[in-house]
Amino acid sequence: MFRTLISSVFGRFPKGNPVIGVLLFVFAANVAFCQQPNPVVIDSMDEKTPSRLSLVDFEDGELKWSAESEVLRSVVIDSRHTDLGPHSGTGCEQRIFESNRILLDQRLEMRLVPSYVFDELKTSVWVRTDCQNVRFMLQIRFPNQIDPRTKEILSIDLPGTVYSKSGQWQQLVCSTSDEEVRNRIIRARGQLAGLLSGGTIDTREAYVDQIALVFDVPVGGSVLQIDTLRHGPIVTPENLIETPEAADIYQPRLTVTDDRVMKDDRPFFPVFTLYHGESLKEVESTGVNMLWIEDYADRAILEALDQMGIGAIAQPPQPTTEDAILHRQGIPTFESWTEPIWAWMFGFAIPEDDVRYLQGWSNQVRGADRKFRRPILADVVGQERSFHRQVDFLGSSRFAIHSDLPVADHVEILKRSRNAALPGKPMFTFVQTEALSTYAGKNREPDASPIVEPEQILHQGYAALAAGYKGIGFWKQIPLDQQTVGLDERIHAIRLFALHCRILEPWLATGRVVDDLIVRTNDSFPQQTASLLSPLKTRWDQPIDAAGGKPLGSDSEIRASVFRCDDGFLILPVWYEKDEQFVPGAQAVKGIRMLLRADVMQAWEVTPTGITQSNLELSRVPGGTEIHLKEFDQQTAIVVTSKPAAIEEIRRACRTYRTDAAQSTVAMAAQKFERVSNVHAELVEIAPPIADAELVLKYAYQNLENARKALAAGHDADAYAAARRTLRNLRVLQRRYWESAVQELPVATASLDATGFQTLPQHWQTMRELEDRTSTTQNLLSSGDFDNQADVQQDWLEDSSGNGLQLVELNYDAASQRTFLRMQSANQGGNFFALTGPGIPVAAGDLVVVSARIRYAPTQQDIGNELVIYDTTVGLHGATHLRKASEDWQQVEFMRKIDEDREFRIRLELRGSGVADIDDLKVRRLE
Repeated sequence: MFRTLISSVFGRFPKGNPVIGVLLFVFAANVAFCQQPNPVVIDSMDEKTPSRLSLVDFEDGELKWSAESEVLRSVVIDSRHTDLGPHSGTGCEQRIFESNRILLDQRLEMRLVPSYVFDELKTSVWVRTDCQNVRFMLQIRFPNQIDPRTKEILSIDLPGTVYSKSGQWQQLVCSTSDEEVRNRIIRARGQLAGLLSGGTIDTREAYVDQIALVFDVPVGGSVLQIDTLRHGPIVTPENLIETPEAADIYQPRLTVTDDRVMKDDRPFFPVFTLYHGESLKEVESTGVNMLWIEDYADRAILEALDQMGIGAIAQPPQPTTEDAILHRQGIPTFESWTEPIWAWMFGFAIPEDDVRYLQGWSNQVRGADRKFRRPILADVVGQERSFHRQVDFLGSSRFAIHSDLPVADHVEILKRSRNAALPGKPMFTFVQTEALSTYAGKNREPDASPIVEPEQILHQGYAALAAGYKGIGFWKQIPLDQQTVGLDERIHAIRLFALHCRILEPWLATGRVVDDLIVRTNDSFPQQTASLLSPLKTRWDQPIDAAGGKPLGSDSEIRASVFRCDDGFLILPVWYEKDEQFVPGAQAVKGIRMLLRADVMQAWEVTPTGITQSNLELSRVPGGTEIHLKEFDQQTAIVVTSKPAAIEEIRRACRTYRTDAAQSTVAMAAQKFERVSNVHAELVEIAPPIADAELVLKYAYQNLENARKALAAGHDADAYAAARRTLRNLRVLQRRYWESAVQELPVATASLDATGFQTLPQHWQTMRELEDRTSTTQNLLSSGDFDNQADVQQDWLEDSSGNGLQLVELNYDAASQRTFLRMQSANQGGNFFALTGPGIPVAAGDLVVVSARIRYAPTQQDIGNELVIYDTTVGLHGATHLRKASEDWQQVEFMRKIDEDREFRIRLELRGSGVADIDDLKVRRLE
């Protein structure tokens, strides 16, 4: 339209004087498109403000844009600030070109106020031109990455809007959204394939400092006008590298980028734990490849770990809140002796309110660590995306062992946390290896302390892998060498997991979850096949449950995650058994099947002791390939590849680690056999009898003897298989004892000693004690009937973590002619609205029973919506969670045995969005 109008008014450009022709062109554009000046607003230009908007209105007469190439400069016949037809204000910047040939992909550039790359950063500029193929670009610089082609700091262009309104003002926009940046980095990695060390780009501290207009100059005269540039919000980079030299760039031992972790330019899967003063040889025996130490300045430990090839994780110096947020004082530069530290750890379960503090802290650490540029780790609670912008390797952990959180829900929470973080950046999680201190309590005999079963440790690790986590930390507070029943088993569980991860390291480190498969057992597998009426019908067709609106069979306890890896597919089937967080059952079956949506010629099962095809059968079916595992026990790994070199690499790793894996499995089975036998002997005296208990123990012992013989003969795979059969026998017996203990309880957490096998003797002792205490006190919670509003207001304290609608009131129920407490909340994202009751004095040895009538209605069925009731002596880990809607009143009860003199309080938490009615809340002491 721009050219059409010019041609219609003035005809073609005068051939004799191109300058006059172009000036007439601009004048006509001004007549046709002149607008009223718009107000110019600058949000903030304070250089000390961490987040601000930069606005350039091109009113000062200074030329901001420059031509990159000599070719473009040679055809520019006029560069000026002009008042002819600006988009806003009184002027704009203008270039006039005259060329006798088409010039492709010419470039004008302009420097910007530098800003870190993050999701909300946006840059826009107004353009009017008759040049062709005009594109707007942002230049992203990676100060920690050398471009192998130029030996300088790598920079890439991020494309924005393409100009499409020839002759009219159009706003061109480019934003550094997470998705756009990630996709651009993937393309850049492909362009540099074979040149990059390790095949990855180090994206840490990436920033924007320049924009560009790329366009084609047509034959003859043409004009380009630029006006009103906005850029922000700006987060100023701490370290700008103006003239980098490749020799100055130290290659860090560990890098985190592009949804993977690399060590020495090879894919790396971190498996780590915490140091509590035990022998480093004991730590080495677990197979971990990193260790979180308390003091980063402990040179003796750093040197020892370096000699072992174990990387140190340490917390850097921590500034005060004022120093971190206000940048008052920096951290001194880290010296060369800190090189054995591979990564920095900011902490565990960092609350969501600390985002701003952590941002300042991370900036200070990066400033002090300019040479080594080590990645920063942090385990957080909420605000994952905000935290992830500040750290390289984000952690999200929640412990479910001995709680009423189902393992299937636990893994969904892990997936939600991963999805809430930045896409394309890896995450880690901690695995619980010991009972929490609030659950373990005090004054227990060592043999009576609760433990986390080794199978529970392994299950948490594999569930986290299946959820897509790229690092596993084993959380502990008790040293590895402390002599406590059951804790030696955790060493072998950690070791088994670590060895399996080493074998699968290239697959785990490079894989991305692309699918979740429904897994069916042979017994539950439908037999329908194609027919004349339905020639394409297969037994994998998914009939829909009309009531639930989901495919039948999708509630299977066995699920399989599919990873797309550099060398093929990795499939991780995992058994998510109901109530496994209390006591795992057999979790073994003859035959499972799954449908992989791909054509597969060969697949291999990979265990810690070998790689085999003997347990696998593949069948081509409509829609993909059916994979049949003839035997399945808890979890396994399947690799699918067409690369012989990848299989040979796995074979070499298996040969290296199979003897260690077999030895650990046999030792773990022997230790567990002794422990279960001892608890069994106690339960025989106090608990109801379990049918065939002695026979199950006999089978377990026979399998253990077979495992020992196979190990002595050097048959590692056979020893591993026999030891696993021993563990399976023991799980069967443990589960039967547990089911007998909880069958009369409303929920397992009603008696904390019933939430694990090791403490079942104490549970039955408490049950006998209950029989001796025949009377109860009156309700020790005087306001628990919720009849008196003044008492409720005086006794109960409100608090919350959200800002949605929150309401608490007393309502009247006409049917029962009683008043009840109503809590209502419209919080989002798992935020809570809570009431905490008054303190009730209790003494050591007291048996306290809590009961209430509750009616709960979540806004929708969701993991984040629930009503939680618990006592403050045990805490949230021993809470009762109500997640399903109930129109009728339901009874909630639990019992606590008090271990020391203290105050006992009840806490009600309404999480997410919903309505909860509470009545007849009683706290009574058994006399």
